[in-house]
Amino acid sequence: MKNPERSNYSRFISIFALGIMLVVVATAQGGTGKFDSATGKFDFIISIRFNATDAQIEMIKERFTEASAVLEDATDGQHRFGKITICNNSRAGDAADYWILEGSGRSNAPLAKYGTSGFHARVYFSRIEDTGTGHYTIAHEHCHLAYGVRDEYIGSGGTAICVVDPPNPASLTACLMDNFKTRGGASSGTPTLNEFCVASNHDPDGDTRQDETHMESCWETIESSSFPATAPMGLPTDAPPTAIPPTYPMVDPEGRFVMIIDRSGSMSTDNRIDLAKIGGKQFVDLAKDGDKLGVVSFSNTAGTNFPLTIVDAAARTSARGAIDGLIAAGSTAMGAGLQQAESILPSTQRACLESFILLSDGFHNTGVDPLSVLPGLVAKGIIVHTIGVGNNVDASLLNSLATQSGGRFFSTTSAAGIVSIFTQLSTITQEGGIFAQEPGEVATGETREIIAHVDAQTNRASFVLNWDGPAFDLDLSLRNPDGAIITSADAATDPNITFSADAGFELFIIDSPSSGNWDFIVDGVSANKNINGVSFEVIGLSDARSTNLLVTTNKNELIFPEPILVMAQVIALDARITGLDVNGSVIRPDGSTVSITLFDDGLSSHGDEEANDGIFSNLFSNYNFDGTYNFRIEAVNTAGTIVPGEEIDGPPDPRIPDPFTRVSNTAVIVTNVD
Repeated sequence: MKNPERSNYSRFISIFALGIMLVVVATAQGGTGKFDSATGKFDFIISIRFNATDAQIEMIKERFTEASAVLEDATDGQHRFGKITICNNSRAGDAADYWILEGSGRSNAPLAKYGTSGFHARVYFSRIEDTGTGHYTIAHEHCHLAYGVRDEYIGSGGTAICVVDPPNPASLTACLMDNFKTRGGASSGTPTLNEFCVASNHDPDGDTRQDETHMESCWETIESSSFPATAPMGLPTDAPPTAIPPTYPMVDPEGRFVMIIDRSGSMSTDNRIDLAKIGGKQFVDLAKDGDKLGVVSFSNTAGTNFPLTIVDAAARTSARGAIDGLIAAGSTAMGAGLQQAESILPSTQRACLESFILLSDGFHNTGVDPLSVLPGLVAKGIIVHTIGVGNNVDASLLNSLATQSGGRFFSTTSAAGIVSIFTQLSTITQEGGIFAQEPGEVATGETREIIAHVDAQTNRASFVLNWDGPAFDLDLSLRNPDGAIITSADAATDPNITFSADAGFELFIIDSPSSGNWDFIVDGVSANKNINGVSFEVIGLSDARSTNLLVTTNKNELIFPEPILVMAQVIALDARITGLDVNGSVIRPDGSTVSITLFDDGLSSHGDEEANDGIFSNLFSNYNFDGTYNFRIEAVNTAGTIVPGEEIDGPPDPRIPDPFTRVSNTAVIVTNVD
């Protein structure tokens, strides 16, 4: 059941006492699937959501190669799969356009979301094992994901068919979006659903979902999609083209992360360099053992402060020391910083996940243009997350670096927000989620408690306390679901507890935490900043890659009176979930708060495309001034279910997700209101 302390969104306003204005820019066609219009190739990543054997990986390659041939035939040789990167054991989740789930269930894909970070087609491994039609499942889901075409074997009235025999030639009577398990030559073991319907032979009785939604044939929808192919003049070409198989580059199954910290002279303003050091050290402390971490910095030129190193206790100590040694002076060679970070990555073989975290408080003003460095990073699949600090920062440049590479752009108007952003990026880069994010205030001698629910999917939970600057001192302890109090002293004797602290933060990492309600206990040791004490924020981080919340908007900047379309996709058990409570608050430019609820009901009044597809939506237009509208969305599961998926795949996935809470933020700039 949702905790009332966590549902009080009005408390979110007090986070602005920290001076934090977070802007998380939704990405599109960056860090995920790419399409080359000159060659018609789709290049993308597959994330296998279990630890597959070598034989299983080879089987996945075989099916996708066969699926590429089906797509190439259906598009009359215009489109196919190109470079397919396979990441095993749940790596590269948000960057992947395909997820392969263990076991059996119904495949599904969001409509027209190919290349959009966080959106994936899902195919269960049981379909990969099907040598007869498994490749048709992949090609079929790709058409949903890339072109936005709908199913032709079902409609509001139940079973439907796309094309009726005769008068069309037998080999052209079945559409790939029809039932490839029963139609065409499927009954003989040789499916022939290798074409798309055209206007002249599409659904004569108008009862398929494609016709009910788009009121046109599949070829007509494809021709006007974001990845268009030219429809045939008459019926599709019957003979298949000579298939060109995709390639499968080798990648290391690891994460590589490089912090790029601005140490120009302006970073001495408002303790920015000191807070950047604190945030960077916290990022190091939260890094996962076995991943690789490096630190570079830049001013007039760029240099390596800590080389890319496998994370362990010794590496953390060395990296923290390197960060502590940063001194602010000089100009802002942002492009050189990106180049330096790229130079410390291995050049021979890419990894499943390679990310830069670039922090700056100014404008690039010397050396190579950062935007000229970016294409090379994008080509290698390197994601750049950016942090802009203060009011005199090139937000447009940082925004471009992030969005074009598939990263996220964060902005804080005050240096006090730096540490919080590093906290959030620590879980974003590790592909985990936020299960709690709450602000508060505490005075000297006072104690504040905030409750957070840790779900059963979490194997490693991080409980983080950040506060308003190193001039004050707060203490963090925890109360677990059994009522036991955990303090920093317990870390010395319990191998499942790690404690870390610095000026401005304290954190616990708990391995194998009990599921249930945990309490953050915040004590004001020295917190006399003002009459209410010191502002703080607690953040709970989960390592569960299978459970997450992604919040996006249709635009990052718009002009009044156009409404903002807010969308939230909730993942649990590696599948989209429907039947949740998805609510939030919107902080308007003047600091006032209004509530928002997102729906998965298929109603156009809510901007929702399809009911029960696990994508929750609503339109927001309650504007009052020009400026930034900050959305904080919380998804709570008590009785959610896995999205049903393709009916031709048999029974739906019967698993029921455990209760969970996930929090995410995004923002939109609105102009012309005043």
